[in-house]
Amino acid sequence: MVGCGGSERSPEAYCRAFYETAAPIRESYVEADKEVESDPLQSIVTLLGSPGDLTVIFDSMAAHAPDEIRADTEAARDAMKKEQDAIGEGLSDPLGALGKSLGAGITSSGSFKRVDNYLNEHCPVNSSLAQGIINGSQ
Repeated sequence: MVGCGGSERSPEAYCRAFYETAAPIRESYVEADKEVESDPLQSIVTLLGSPGDLTVIFDSMAAHAPDEIRADTEAARDAMKKEQDAIGEGLSDPLGALGKSLGAGITSSGSFKRVDNYLNEHCPVNSSLAQGIINGSQ
């Protein structure tokens, strides 16, 4: 994809997908933090939406993931989907939801680490690519 700065599944396209999706979402959390005292309910709603936001981020990354990081990106996305489902189930079965949430986190912790390592290797937050996107979202 030309809009992603190269081939559809390249390190650059993957990094762009991450920062272009994550930077605006991060801004919403920064704003919620600033307003926590004046609007605590909205801050809680924003926080509870974080698994859904992370699912969106990982899903956009999975669409551009090179083969060496694709499976881990998909595993991280799927774990966040399970986390999101567990939040909804927590209202009717808190212990079951907690167990499901912990299980998803533990079984995919290696994938999260490998995705983090890949991003740090190919496009750390202080890279020109990352900074250009982050500064453009503010």
